[in-house]
Amino acid sequence: MINLEKQGWNPKTIGELDHRKVKAPYIRMIGYKEGANGDYVFMYDLRFTQPNKKYMKPKTLHSLEHLLLVGFRQYMNSFISVSPMGCQTGFYLILLNEYNAQNIISNLEKILEDILITDKVPLTSEIECGQAAYHDLNGAKEIASELLKERNNWLEIL
Repeated sequence: MINLEKQGWNPKTIGELDHRKVKAPYIRMIGYKEGANGDYVFMYDLRFTQPNKKYMKPKTLHSLEHLLLVGFRQYMNSFISVSPMGCQTGFYLILLNEYNAQNIISNLEKILEDILITDKVPLTSEIECGQAAYHDLNGAKEIASELLKERNNWLEIL
């Protein structure tokens, strides 16, 4: 049996939540599924801006998607996917067998710090990206900086 609370998650914030009551930025576990062979797939909500109040511009969101993809690939062997939310307020993160909150937080922190010092968005050639010219590195850096200032509050969702 998985003890989510022991791994740093508040059981009250797992599952669907009223978007009017959450306080972004935050990281929360949405849920998980057990596979036939005992592996677990975990889905996380990386909420960067306050729902229904503030959203990221599409170019910024696109650049963050690329930067997060490369960062999670680099730092987490458990990484499966990261994808932008259609509402432009954050990202879905999917990991295999990884549910320690502090491990996820420390890796996201490293990725955000890397964003602050990078001089280019990765994977932006026409070979690698379907809209190669549609990026905003400065916007991504602004979001990364704002998120890092709130790092100590990322698990405070409600």
